[in-house]
Amino acid sequence: MRDLETIGNELIRKATVHGHQTAIIRSAGASAPLRYLLRRGWLRVDRGTVLDYGAGHGQDVKHLDDLGFHFATGYDPAHGTGGPMPRKGAVIGCMFDHLRFDNVLSTYVLNVLEDAHAINDMLARLQSHLNPGGRAIITVRADVKVATASQWNVKLDLPVIYQNGTMRIYLMECDRSSLRFIQSVKTVMKGN
Repeated sequence: MRDLETIGNELIRKATVHGHQTAIIRSAGASAPLRYLLRRGWLRVDRGTVLDYGAGHGQDVKHLDDLGFHFATGYDPAHGTGGPMPRKGAVIGCMFDHLRFDNVLSTYVLNVLEDAHAINDMLARLQSHLNPGGRAIITVRADVKVATASQWNVKLDLPVIYQNGTMRIYLMECDRSSLRFIQSVKTVMKGN
């Protein structure tokens, strides 16, 4: 398996092709997926640290911070410095690859990656940032009917914890002693 720094650099290159197009500034503050996760108890202040991987402009991180999450930080190569966003408790710079979190969020990131290889690399990267017993909560757009140059339909072989007409939220609970998850990912599908 390639080292995480190599994977990270490739993902930055691939995500910046169209990834910047998904980051919007919302008047409502938190994204719909984050509001759902908080309302249903998937994220709670007493459940540890949170990384928003692909944080865009950082609105979800700010919302979590405002709610009292003691360590919520974001990372987005297209909208930040390429390192964690400066939030309370955040560590800046090259140490990012070594940081582990109890919860890793990825909201609408996979839909804009270049190809299935990039998606599988991103899933490996999300897993690499999890503490033992941690979980990744991955949201993809469910309303992509026809693949375009900037968006495509993504379906994963993971439990779906919520789905409606616009989003599908997957749960990846990791056992750090194995990489079973990486091997269980179905081929992502372009188009239908």
